[in-house]
This record gives sequence, C-alpha cells and structure tokens, in this order.
Amino acid sequence: MKKRTLLRTLLTAAILLPICLNFTYAQRTQEELMKGSHRMEKEGWIFIHIEGDPYKMGYQNGYLVAKEVEKALAVMKFYVKHATGEDWSWFRNAAKQQWSKIMPDEYKKEFEGIADGIKAAGVTGIDYLDLWAWNGWIDLAWYYMPTVGKLQTDDEVKYGWFKHKHPPGPGCSAFIATGKATRDGRIVMCHSLWYDYLFCVYWNVWMDMKPEKGYRIITQGFPGWIYGGTDFWINSGGLMVTETTISEFSGYDPKALPNFVRIRKSLQYADNIDDFIKIMTKSVNGAYANDWLIGDLKTGEIARLELGLKNYHVWRTFDGYYVGSNMALSPEVRKETSFDYNNFNSTAISRRTRAIEFMEMYYGYIDVDIAKKFQADHYDPSHEKYIRTANTLCGHVELDPRGLPEWGYDPYYPGGSICAEATDSELADKMKLWAKWGHGCDYDFIAKDFLKEHPEYNWQKPYLQNLISYPWTTFEIMK
Repeated sequence: MKKRTLLRTLLTAAILLPICLNFTYAQRTQEELMKGSHRMEKEGWIFIHIEGDPYKMGYQNGYLVAKEVEKALAVMKFYVKHATGEDWSWFRNAAKQQWSKIMPDEYKKEFEGIADGIKAAGVTGIDYLDLWAWNGWIDLAWYYMPTVGKLQTDDEVKYGWFKHKHPPGPGCSAFIATGKATRDGRIVMCHSLWYDYLFCVYWNVWMDMKPEKGYRIITQGFPGWIYGGTDFWINSGGLMVTETTISEFSGYDPKALPNFVRIRKSLQYADNIDDFIKIMTKSVNGAYANDWLIGDLKTGEIARLELGLKNYHVWRTFDGYYVGSNMALSPEVRKETSFDYNNFNSTAISRRTRAIEFMEMYYGYIDVDIAKKFQADHYDPSHEKYIRTANTLCGHVELDPRGLPEWGYDPYYPGGSICAEATDSELADKMKLWAKWGHGCDYDFIAKDFLKEHPEYNWQKPYLQNLISYPWTTFEIMK
C-alpha cells in the first residue's frame, strides 16, 4: 500500500512540476519580466537591451519590438507568397514538422517568451510557430523548399529552385584582417548586408543580449529574431564574427538543426575559434551556407570557415586577411554549388577582385576608417571604372541594367546593400562597434521615384519604402 502511495505521489509530482514552472512564468509581473530591459532609437536604428532567463529575455524582446514584428511579418508574408507561391501557413507547418523535436528547450522557452511579450504589447495573432518560421524563413524558402518541390523548368533544375523568383543568393561584402595587415596589429572586421529593399527596411534592430547562461552578444537582426541574421556578431568571450553567403548553393538536411539555432548557440557558448567551428559544423542542415570570418581578440588569430552541407574548409592566420563576396573557394564546397567560375562579370567574382585589390592597396594600414571606405567603394572591375552597380562593394542592383542574374534579380531590381558595420579588437573588447543604416555611401533610395521610373516593380508598391542613408554611429552594450 505504501509503495502504491509513493508511486502515485511521484507520478503526480512529475505531472504538476512543469505546470507549476509555467505557472511561475505566468505569475511574474510585467515589472519583473521587463526589469533591466531598454530600447532606444538612433540614426535609423532601433537598439534594445534584453537579459535574463530564456523566457524573460524572449518576453523583453517581443515586448520592445512588437509593432515592428507585426509590420515586418506582414511584409514577409507578402514577399514569400510572391517569391515561392506558398502561403505563410506552409512555412509554419514546415517549421513545426522539422523542428518541434530538435529545437533546444532553451530556445523554445525564449520563443514562448517573445510570443507572450508581443501579445502583452497589444499585438495579437502571432504565436511561437510564426516566430520559428520567421527566424528560419531563409532555411525554408531557399533551401528546404527546393528539396520537397517538383523541379519543372530548366532554370529550376540548374539552380535547384521551386517556384522561386530567385535562388539562394543574398549577398554581402566583408573582410577580417589582423597582424601585419592592419595599422597596429589589431583585428579589424567589417561587413555590409545585401538583400531586397522590400523587407530589409525592417532589418534595423541591434540587440544587446545578456542571457542567463553563456556569453553576452551584440548583434543586428530582424525584430523578433533570436540570433541576428544580418551577419555581424561580437560576444563577451572575445569572438568577432561576420559572414557572407555562398551563391547558388544547393543541398539540405531536414533532420538537422536550423541555421538560427547553430548560429545563436555558437555565439552564446563559444569563446575561441575551435569551439565556434565545432558548434557550427555539428548537425548542419545546409541552409545559409556561408563563409564565416572569425576573429579571437584574445589571441589576434583570424579564420575563415567555409561551410556547406557535406563539406567544410578552414583557413587560419595571425597575419593577413580574408574577404567575403559570396563565392565558395575550397574545391570541396565548390562541388555543392552551381556557380559559374568562368563568369568574370558575376557580382561575386567582380567584388572579390575589387576586395583583394582594395586590401592590398591598404595592406599594413587597415583600420576602422579604411573599413568604412571599403563599404562605400564603387569601383566595378567588370566595367573598369567607378560606377554604382550590382558588382561594387557598395551594391546598387536598382541602378544596374544587368540586374543580378546569379540571384534571379531582373534588371534594376530594388535590392543591394542596406547597411554596413565595422569594428576592431579594441572596440570589440568593450562590446562596441560602428554601424551605418542605408548604403555604405550616401545614396538614398526613394521608393516613389524608383517606381515611377520602373513600373515593372509596382507589385511591391504596397510595402516598398525609402532606404535613407544615415551617418555612421556607434553602439555598445548597456553598462
């Protein structure tokens, strides 16, 4: 009898414990949940500080940018329907099917918190599945969908798309340098994000994330994201990280971890190059195949991790630089792409040519000011002159009659570089960086004027906005 009573007690406790834990989450007051959080706006950017256990940090994130999540999601639903032919429900279902069993509990709680924070701020109709699909839409639209769709046309067979207007190819221009390459031996790192102007106007959130466990992170991303998908990170363990996407990559493993989990985990728990590589190369799903440029400010070493689905390659040095322009370099990873390495007019080859020329020009003198010049550069090797095009480090597809064929961008497509970031190891040690919203140069994209000149893109009219070029400004963690 006593044994039966003990067993009944244990079973009851096992059932009630998780309920009690969730009840504890729900019983925390708004003041308790928001304690320590902060939001400010500066030079086109939104800056938020969030901290605490996973649920609390998520709640703060959702609450502080709820209105921005609502607007950005509306645009994304419109965009992916046009680009892929699928409704948002397809993305929700795909996220649930793939990630329900493998999503770490830590991040499940954080997403739950984001959803509750959004609701508490007065925005309804957004749940955790919206947020999973939102954080993983790149995985789903450009990598997962081609593996489940029937390829119908020659272009679809060549590029591996399914219904897409363009294949995986969001681009960036970046470098990381150290030792003899820089003015005083410190690491210097910079990056600019390229994508569609239609939705990238919402990619203007800097997050100072102070999780209960692991390292503090400062990164940029869409509102409601947990990992900063715009390719620039600093953590309190001394890592400086940026990346550029590999063009025309194909391959996907639906049983592996989504890219946003691996990225977040690597920045939260790694404090050296080896551990970063170890986390990033475990359970790889192939999405967001990138060249990762990594620096360890404690040692001065930098590395380039070229990561595909089946293969990866690592370069490391204490003296020199690595550039990123959206093309795989290692023979192993190149096999996983359909990139044409003989097309010297492609944006990836043109920008790599110019990036190397630029780095050699300033070798030994590279610093943050030179990094800013890099991100504003308009020399196009394919034209052999200075001109704003899709083939310059500061990208302007909207001004290029060639468009950007490798990414499926038609002539004058409204896309290109939308921001720039730069830092060095001395600034990064203080968790500080320079950032510029808009093009790296001073060019303003005015939607009304653009659509008047290019009515073929009137389908974007409901959501296309101006992309104003703001001055460089600094951000750092909240003390």
